[in-house]
Amino acid sequence: MRINHQGMSWMEYWIDFDTPQSDLTDELNGFADLTYRASTVDGKFLRPLDG
Repeated sequence: MRINHQGMSWMEYWIDFDTPQSDLTDELNGFADLTYRASTVDGKFLRPLDG
């Protein structure tokens, strides 16, 4: 769980990819071709898989 300076909290999940993932649209790094082995995601963006 993460808590910001205003006391608000949220769930953040760490994800390890089975194979490295490329992101050609990474705006924070000048649209560089970067490869990620892991990342974090805010829990509000996750949904259960069907079935």
